[in-house]
Amino acid sequence: MSNSNIRHEILDEKLNDVATPPGNNDQGTLPLSDKKGESKSADGLAGFGGELKQTDQSDQIKRAPGTGVGSTSEGGALYACSHCWNRKMDTKSLNDVVGVKDVCRNKRLWRMLLAEFIGTLLLVFIGCGSCISWGGAAANQPSSVGWDKPSLVQIALCFGIAVATIAQAVGHVSGAHLNPAVSLGLVAAGQCSILKAAFYIVAQCLGAIVGAAILQAVTPSSIQRANPSLGLTTLNPEVDILQGLFLEAIITFVLVLTVCAVCDDLRKDVKGSAPLAIGLSITVCHLMAIRATGSSMNPARTLGPATITNTWTHHWVYWAGPLLGGFVAGFLYQISFKEKSPEDENRGPERRRLGP
Repeated sequence: MSNSNIRHEILDEKLNDVATPPGNNDQGTLPLSDKKGESKSADGLAGFGGELKQTDQSDQIKRAPGTGVGSTSEGGALYACSHCWNRKMDTKSLNDVVGVKDVCRNKRLWRMLLAEFIGTLLLVFIGCGSCISWGGAAANQPSSVGWDKPSLVQIALCFGIAVATIAQAVGHVSGAHLNPAVSLGLVAAGQCSILKAAFYIVAQCLGAIVGAAILQAVTPSSIQRANPSLGLTTLNPEVDILQGLFLEAIITFVLVLTVCAVCDDLRKDVKGSAPLAIGLSITVCHLMAIRATGSSMNPARTLGPATITNTWTHHWVYWAGPLLGGFVAGFLYQISFKEKSPEDENRGPERRRLGP
């Protein structure tokens, strides 16, 4: 055999070693080229725009001197692709923020919307039902029955425990937002897409209206005459519109901040029940704000009784206040309080060093 043939065989062996990294190639997800020199993208790279361009084997050797294409050291092609991937994962695309895939390609969407619909329906039915006065002079019944006006503690506990219970029941399906302000806050926190939140809010509002309608249907007419509002939240006469707006914003801020905190998977210091923590945040805010604004904290909770009773006095306050507080809480948690993984902490200097 001539020396030239020997050199060609040695070169072919080296090229094969470069093109095919060690390990089981059927499972290694890194077949970068075939016999004809046509490039193939590794599993997981093509989906993020990491498809390698067609190149010959000599180009691959030049791009990764002394390391091979499969190396993860600086200068390797895979390192460059993974760096691109990290940059794209770190900065969400417009499609991720808008959430077209969440709506068009999510086969579980109908289950999630049904869970939000039923969850908000039950919340309004149970919570607003606790605000209704039964018995007493208002309902033309003897006051000895002892069921005159519901107490502040009764209403606060009912709303808080109802949210905790419903969240435990349907949280694994939809996340149990049950509240347009929570959905908007999670959008601001980067945990929910815009379109998905919009669909959730529609389902929540419809559920709240149906829940209030069912509450009216099961309430005797004599009790309805004594409780024409069906638990609708209204401003205290001593509270002006601006005060009511900011009060609703602040108590909703507490709720959404709690939701973001207990749902942060990277936190290791909280071991308790997330639904219970959320429910208790609602209870404590009700104890503080019921006498001032009715403590809505939830535009859908106010929309339901308002629609059934056709009462719209200061209704916009119960949308503007909670939505404002929820958005600020979600945005603040995302930029200031969210726990970061070690990879996120270490990726910053690398991006600065390898910037575009």
